[in-house]
Amino acid sequence: MKYIHYPRNAVDSITIANDGSRLIGTNYWSSPMAACGLFYLSFHDGRARMLVPPSQHGLLAHFTRSVRHVILSLGVYVEVGRPGVEWLVEDGSDTPFVLHLDQAMCGRLPTIPPWVSYQPAKAELWLESGGRPVLYHQAPALIRQVGILPCLQPLPAQAVGLLPAFQPATTGELPPFFPFGQMPADPSLN
Repeated sequence: MKYIHYPRNAVDSITIANDGSRLIGTNYWSSPMAACGLFYLSFHDGRARMLVPPSQHGLLAHFTRSVRHVILSLGVYVEVGRPGVEWLVEDGSDTPFVLHLDQAMCGRLPTIPPWVSYQPAKAELWLESGGRPVLYHQAPALIRQVGILPCLQPLPAQAVGLLPAFQPATTGELPPFFPFGQMPADPSLN
């Protein structure tokens, strides 16, 4: 497994603007982090908001196809000794899509009290379109604290009943995608 480390001060420069629970602005998509193809995970108001860089739009089908729910496991990556988050898309298969994020790729991580096994949430995918954040997809999620990452474990049957009661839905359109290095010429540079 390969780990990408990004300087914490670069992540600290990511700003998020909210209107209640809705993301209304961020500088993420113009950041070096997005330019490098790194995701950014923001937790706010019961939502886990994954900001997806344009170079990773090809992975969106893995996030959304046949998704039942998302399992967010908070723990420590034993290989590097750093906290992080595992975003596992439960689709009922033996090989669910999973994304591992170092704490440096996340905003403030949620705190789960020791007496709470699972914290309900909404898992959201956000894209940029026309210079503004656009909600692309959302799914029910549970956040759990685990000791060691990667975890890769499904939810126990009794925990599935704790999921928020709504169906996963793609709510936005995919903005134009240009493979890395093939962005159209910026007319303002001529």
